[in-house]
Amino acid sequence: MPINQDRLEKPKIREQVIQWIIEGKPPSEVARLVPVKPGNPPVSHQAVSNFRKRHAAEIDARVTRIEKAIEDYALAAKVNRIAGLDEDYRRLGEIIIARAADPRFQDEPGYKTGLMAHTLKNIGGGEFAETVDEYKVDTALVAERRALARAVAEELAQLPRPNISIGVQVAIIREYKGIEDAEPD
Repeated sequence: MPINQDRLEKPKIREQVIQWIIEGKPPSEVARLVPVKPGNPPVSHQAVSNFRKRHAAEIDARVTRIEKAIEDYALAAKVNRIAGLDEDYRRLGEIIIARAADPRFQDEPGYKTGLMAHTLKNIGGGEFAETVDEYKVDTALVAERRALARAVAEELAQLPRPNISIGVQVAIIREYKGIEDAEPD
């Protein structure tokens, strides 16, 4: 084995060279990075290429483990995002259930659905001001639950993909009126 290749097989250097190769550094750069003692020739890029071929199985196995770890991390992050969205969706559902069970408003139309919101509204001003009860469908709550459900469906790739085809046809019709077509004054 030539001196360049012997140097690459030393345990510390071997490990570092494998790391650089896994990081995607080209053989010429790896060759420049390998430390050289004074008086010794530098490592050639050919020596690094041969090293890579000799250790291909080990390098491929490590790359596979790294890719799996990245996929596992990405999956865990996705699962955590979905869990957070689900928790928010569940909490909004609890608000709906609590509103529906509120005995103060059981006689108000639609309040048993839990989707109604109650507010107090001031009408008028000064001595004629009056506070009135206002009941409205809580559209913001409904929209947020819908958005959360959609976000989860997007994360899980459960939304249908639209077939998009763009075709534009334009027709321009101009009508010109001559002097004879003009309306009389």
